[in-house]
Amino acid sequence: MKFLDYLNANYQREFIDKFLDEKYHQYKGLIFHPQKVNAEILIKELPFLIKHSDVKNGFIYHKKYQKEVTNSYLYHLGAYYIQDPSAMVVAQVLPKENYQYILDMCASPGGKTIALAINNLEAIIVSNDRSYQRAKIIEYNVAKMGLDNVAIISQDFRHNPKKYQGIFDAIILDAPCSGSLMAFKEEKMQLDWSIEKVYRQKKIQGELLEVAALLLKENGYLIYSTCSLSKEENEDNLLHFLNNHHYRLIDLTSIKNSCASLLKGAIYLYPHHYKGEGQFIALMQKKEKGPKQELKKYKNIIKENKLSIIREYSLLNRYNFFYKDNYYSLNKPFDPSYFMTLRPGIPLYDKNGHLSLHFTRFLDPKYGREIQRSDLEKYLQGYEIENTYNYDEKTKILKFQNLNIMSTKLVNNKFKNYYPKSERKLINFD
Repeated sequence: MKFLDYLNANYQREFIDKFLDEKYHQYKGLIFHPQKVNAEILIKELPFLIKHSDVKNGFIYHKKYQKEVTNSYLYHLGAYYIQDPSAMVVAQVLPKENYQYILDMCASPGGKTIALAINNLEAIIVSNDRSYQRAKIIEYNVAKMGLDNVAIISQDFRHNPKKYQGIFDAIILDAPCSGSLMAFKEEKMQLDWSIEKVYRQKKIQGELLEVAALLLKENGYLIYSTCSLSKEENEDNLLHFLNNHHYRLIDLTSIKNSCASLLKGAIYLYPHHYKGEGQFIALMQKKEKGPKQELKKYKNIIKENKLSIIREYSLLNRYNFFYKDNYYSLNKPFDPSYFMTLRPGIPLYDKNGHLSLHFTRFLDPKYGREIQRSDLEKYLQGYEIENTYNYDEKTKILKFQNLNIMSTKLVNNKFKNYYPKSERKLINFD
C-alpha cells in the first residue's frame, strides 16, 4: 500500500488536500532559555517572532526567516533552540510538580530534553537515546545551551528493564514511528513509507510502552507522542496498553486548534490546524502499585579542597563528582555508573584541560568579561582577538551582552581562541 492510498482509505478528500498543501507547512519554532535572554531582547533581535500560544518561552516564525534565526548571536551563544512548533507542545503538557527524575526515553536530537530542563529546574532530566551517535547530538545541543540539570545516557531499556523499575517520576516516550505526519515534505519520504513499516514500528512502540510502564513510579506521568497519523501506531497501541495497565488518560483537548483523537483525551496537531509538522500526543498517569527506587549518590564525590574551581565558581551547593576521565557538576545526586552514561551533568573541563564550553555557558555571566560585537564575530570564526579592553591575565571567560561565549587565556595581549573548531563559522551578524 502506498502512502497516498493509505490516506485515501482513511481520510476524506478535504483533509488530504489540506494536509498535502504546502502553504500549511511554512512555520518553524524556537524555545528560549529565560535565564539567558528575555522575550523583549529576543523580539528586538528577531522582530518577526510570534508568541507560541501553548508553549511557555516558545515562539513561532515563518520559515523564510530561517537564516536570520540561525545567524543571530543569540542562537550561537545558546540562548534558544530551534524546534518544530507542534513538537514543542509535547514537553509542555507535563503537569507542574516537584519531580526528582524525568526520563526523555527516545530523546535525540534533544528538543524535548531542553524544554524539560528549562521547565523543571529542580529535577534531573535523564536524556536517553539507544543510538550512541544520536545521543552525541543531544550532548552537543545540551552543552551549547549550558543546561545544568541534564544527564545524557545511551541505553536500550528493553534489556533488563526491571533493574530500573520505579525510578522515574515522569517519562516522555516520543516513540520512533513511520513519520507519516512529515511525509508531505518530499516525495522520497512518501516512497519510504509503507504499511509494513507502520506495523514494524507499532511492535517497537508497544515494547517501549511496556518498558516505560516498568520504569515509571506510581502516580507518575507518561507522555506518549509520535509524528505519525496512523491509528495503528497511536490509538491502537494505546488502547492495547490501557487495557492491560491501570493508567488514567488525561484530557488534552483544551489545547487550542488541536483535533480530538479516536482515543478520548488524546490529540492530533495537524499542520493545517496547528502550525508545525504535526504530532500525536497522549498524557497518562500511572495508577498501578509497584516498587520505587531512588538513585544513590555516586562514590567519587569531589571534596572542595581538592579542586579550587568548586569554590571559585560557587559550586559548593551542587553535586560535584569525578566520573571516568573528567570532573562533573550536577544539580542533585545521580549515579552515572547505573546507566550507559555519556555525560552525567556538566563537564568542568574539555579534553585539552580548558574550561569546557558546557561549563562556561552554564556559569553566571558575572564571571565573564564583555567584548564588542565585532570581536565576537571574529571569535566565533576562530580568530584570536586583541586585548583592546585592558583586561588582565585573570580574565578566563569572554561574554557578549551578558552571554558567556567560551573560556580563554591572555597571551601576548591576545585572547586565545578555544572555541571548538566544529563550531567555527563564517558569520556576518549585520
